[in-house]
Amino acid sequence: DQTICITAYAVNSEGQHSSSVQQCATTRGKGTATFSHGGAAGTCPWGGEQCDYLMLTVRTWYPGSWVTCTGTAAGSGLGGSGTYSQRVQVDVSGDWGPARFLNLVIGRSFLPAPQDATGDCHYS
Repeated sequence: DQTICITAYAVNSEGQHSSSVQQCATTRGKGTATFSHGGAAGTCPWGGEQCDYLMLTVRTWYPGSWVTCTGTAAGSGLGGSGTYSQRVQVDVSGDWGPARFLNLVIGRSFLPAPQDATGDCHYS
């Protein structure tokens, strides 16, 4: 976060200054996002291996804002490989999830630990 303040005052024709008035605003940058494994989703659509749901967690975004995250999946439950986007509205704390990312699934041997997805998310 960054706070920016503007201080204003009036100057009369004789060069005298009035008392100043200051107004400040706080900006919030991009939050964080993480892809991780969720609950068991059964056998993967591409065969044999067991799959979990792909989960998305977003944190510390501007409260109430909409965030779009994009993920690339192979052999997903939506009918094949591809790039998928999901738009979510964060709560008053700037958070959403963890929750399923479009019901996509991921093999248990892939993405063994939560992965940073911040670069794949933006305000929308």
